[in-house]
Amino acid sequence: MCRICFCSEDATEDQELFDQIGQEPPIDLGRLISPCKCKGSMKYVHLSCLNEWRKVTANSAHFQCDQCKYEYSFERTKWATFLRNSLLILTLTTVSFITLVFWSGFIAKLILRFCFHQSVIELFSLSPDDLDDDLDQLVLQVLTEPTLFDLFKINWVHWVLGISLVGLVGAMHSVAGLGIYRMTRRRIGLDNERAGGGVLLATILIGSLKALWTVFCEVKKFSIRSLDILESRILDIGDDDDPID
Repeated sequence: MCRICFCSEDATEDQELFDQIGQEPPIDLGRLISPCKCKGSMKYVHLSCLNEWRKVTANSAHFQCDQCKYEYSFERTKWATFLRNSLLILTLTTVSFITLVFWSGFIAKLILRFCFHQSVIELFSLSPDDLDDDLDQLVLQVLTEPTLFDLFKINWVHWVLGISLVGLVGAMHSVAGLGIYRMTRRRIGLDNERAGGGVLLATILIGSLKALWTVFCEVKKFSIRSLDILESRILDIGDDDDPID
């Protein structure tokens, strides 16, 4: 039986004991393990009971038995080693961000094609000498695609639109950025139209960096949670031939 709760592996077998103390037996205490070198009635403990005991104990009992002083063997699989690797976290971040941009490209092309139409062309209509002339061609190319199937082509237009959408959403300045852009064009005239485009491009850049940082933080949180799960599991060192009390 468990040396902490004094129950067997199946708590319902101890119904008589719980009837004497006037309590209901717990539904599931988990399996009994032998995590240390203790013998006899001190040998076995429920894994769930031991984990709870470790949580509320601030002394050395968190990592070793307070009876035989044997240090618990924590299961550190190869996955735990991998999840500690900073290079892996950066790789997962990069892959996740590229995947986000990839799918955002489809969304951006569909939005431009079916929602904005000519208003988008007017918004990006700048003089050929401006830096934003590339944006003119970009939007025009999307809006003049002959079929819906062409919207699913993977080319440079797809990736540029994807990163643009991620940047605008990531910065939370989509509406504000476009509003400033239009207002700037009305006030400063064609000679300084580049300033409006610069605001938009800066918004996309800042938003993209913010989105990348958010993805990095989420990947790091995932790795930490996974490590907590892996490293909280304690190996059973008991002899299978020994009978359970």
